[in-house]
Amino acid sequence: MAGKQRSGPASRQPKVSRRQADEARAQLAAGGLSHQQRRKLRAVTGAWDSAASQRRSQVRHLGIVLGGTLVAMALVAVFNGLVPAIEAADGHGTAGTFTAGSQPCISRRVGCRWSGTFRSADGVTLRHVAYDGTLPAGDGGGSSVPAVFPGGAVHVVYPRGSSRAWITDVLVMVLVGGIVGFLLWIMPLGLGKRETPGAVV
Repeated sequence: MAGKQRSGPASRQPKVSRRQADEARAQLAAGGLSHQQRRKLRAVTGAWDSAASQRRSQVRHLGIVLGGTLVAMALVAVFNGLVPAIEAADGHGTAGTFTAGSQPCISRRVGCRWSGTFRSADGVTLRHVAYDGTLPAGDGGGSSVPAVFPGGAVHVVYPRGSSRAWITDVLVMVLVGGIVGFLLWIMPLGLGKRETPGAVV
């Protein structure tokens, strides 16, 4: 029973500063110590090494969390076409006219989007493009509205001068990044869990 009572407090590693650890290493290197003194000094250096290992593991874990969050946000931004949406909101891109065709309910956002044909002012036609906006009340298939095509691999056009699609994209990007970061943070990565031998006096 006495041994079990002593095991709790003894298992706690003492807080050791870098200076104490360096001094302990210097004394060990000098030699001429008894077995008990060497054991105590090794406990000091072991406690410092264990704490330093845990700090390095925490830094690596934080780096993984931040890296994973940024990668997830970047992938969402690319998939959702965030940059083209921002460019369209700033008025950049090719101006033209979007003619609505059908309204399939297969969209990266909640709800349905019109698909149709975009014709630029200089006569270039793009077919099967998606319209990331709302048609005026009463308009439907066959209606034409001013639109902007910002370019890029994603065939999406935006309302001219009033696109706010990028706001939804940013919210989705932040949400996904936050979820991925949280999952990586709580995920047991097995870093910094080993105890250094000799750390207990």
